[in-house]
Amino acid sequence: MLLAFEGGLNEEGLPIDYTSQDRQQVLHDLIREPGPADLDFARYLLAQEIHSHRRSWGFCHSIELAVLLVAEHRQVEDVWLLHEAVYASIDTWGILPHRLLYAAGIERTRHYVATSDHPRQDARRAALDGPSWPLPPPHRRRRRTLISTDRFGSACTRVRMFVQMTPEIDPAETA
Repeated sequence: MLLAFEGGLNEEGLPIDYTSQDRQQVLHDLIREPGPADLDFARYLLAQEIHSHRRSWGFCHSIELAVLLVAEHRQVEDVWLLHEAVYASIDTWGILPHRLLYAAGIERTRHYVATSDHPRQDARRAALDGPSWPLPPPHRRRRRTLISTDRFGSACTRVRMFVQMTPEIDPAETA
C-alpha cells in the first residue's frame, strides 16, 4: 500500500503523485536484479504507474521499467495491462515501444485478443491489428532504444536488451 498511487496537487496546482518517488526507487532496484520480478508485484506497480501517468503531465521513465517487468514474463493475458500502459497518455503512446504489446508473440497475442471476451476487446483488437502510425520504409526504420537517464543509468540496459530481443513488426503481418 505504501507504493499505491496517491494523487494530489502541488503548490502551483499541477497534478502530483506523492508516492511516485518511492515507486521509482523500488522499480529501479527491481530492474537491477537479475531475472524477472514477481509477476503479481510487477503488475501492481505497472497499474500504479498507469494511474500516475493518466493523471499527470509528461513522461517518467518509471513506467518503462514497470512495463518491462511485466513484459519480461511474456504472458499473453498481460496484453490488456500493457495496452493500458502504452495508451495511458499521449506521452506514453509516443514514447513506449508499441511492439511491447506483443511480448508474448505476435500471432499468439492476436489470437488471444480475437477470442477474448474482454470488455474493451474491440478497441484493443483495432490497435493490435495494425500500427496506429505509418511505418517508415524498411531502409529508414531503426531499432528504438529507450532513453536512459543518469538517474537510471545501467538499469535501463535490461530495457534496451528486451526491446532489441523483441522482433520488429513486419508490415506484412499487420495487414
